[in-house]
Amino acid sequence: MVIFNHTMDRGFYRYATDIPGTLLSVFNLLPSIACKAAVPIFFMISGALLLEKQERIGKTYRRTFRVIVDILLFSLLYYGVDAYLTVGLVFDLKKTLLDILQKSYWHLWYLYAYLMLLITLPFFRDFAVHLKRSHAVLLYAIAVIYLCMMPVFEYFVFKIYGQLKPSWILSVIFIYPLLGYIIHTADISKIRKRDILLLWIFNLFCFVISELAEYQYLCREPLSRSETFLQITCIINAPLIFLTVKWLSQNIKCGIRLANGITGIGKCTFGIYLLHILIQWKIRPLYLFWTNILEQGYLGRQWGVYVTSLAVFVIAGVTTWLLRKIPVIRKLF
Repeated sequence: MVIFNHTMDRGFYRYATDIPGTLLSVFNLLPSIACKAAVPIFFMISGALLLEKQERIGKTYRRTFRVIVDILLFSLLYYGVDAYLTVGLVFDLKKTLLDILQKSYWHLWYLYAYLMLLITLPFFRDFAVHLKRSHAVLLYAIAVIYLCMMPVFEYFVFKIYGQLKPSWILSVIFIYPLLGYIIHTADISKIRKRDILLLWIFNLFCFVISELAEYQYLCREPLSRSETFLQITCIINAPLIFLTVKWLSQNIKCGIRLANGITGIGKCTFGIYLLHILIQWKIRPLYLFWTNILEQGYLGRQWGVYVTSLAVFVIAGVTTWLLRKIPVIRKLF
């Protein structure tokens, strides 16, 4: 989902160049809306795994060291690669270090947000553990109103005082980790298959709302790359995906090999995130193969970009798996 999100005009933004309302635009919008749940799911997993840990503040803060090292090393890597690929651009270490302090390199913003989550984790953990279920339900309802409904009302109905809305980064490092922890620690054995089905029917209805909102927006703002209305269903979609997987893991038995395979892929996910832009955009032979072969000809742009995303996932995953075999380097992933 993250890899497809980063295909940009090659795939993710295809819907913006389609004629609004056509079947093609509706088809191309669906994956673009769906993939916006990827980052919230990452933070829900982080909340589920980290908020339940009972550990000293020192141990929690030692986790930040790895993230800071990743920010430094991979930012230097990508800025260095850009300097190498761009004619006339000279790599300046001092300027690059200042850039790292002032802004993130494209996809590496996630590391900065994750670092903030770790810094606030000791206090956040106390909040999550002692939060009443009734208050959690109220908090989720407020999140749906502000993250899902308010953007629609603001643009299409009336102007809302901007300071009432929480920033997107706040929802990522607070709301989604908390939702992940709540779902992870809840007793979901009482949830029936029918309940899951009804929730997914409601989720599809929310997708329709997002499609309609984006259609109306593109009619007013042709070719716009704004992602506001692509993200309004995340607060419904991401928790439902997380809940569904938790429910399936409790109700469907899988063999040891399959379980180990899923776990193995999970261990490579962070490395895939760190490396995928390099494989997707920066290594020229691969980039030419994606754009000139897979995304042209028989497959064409419609399906070729999905094949590209899968291929990038596999290559980045295998590379991460190999790097994790090296004792020192494995700590980066």
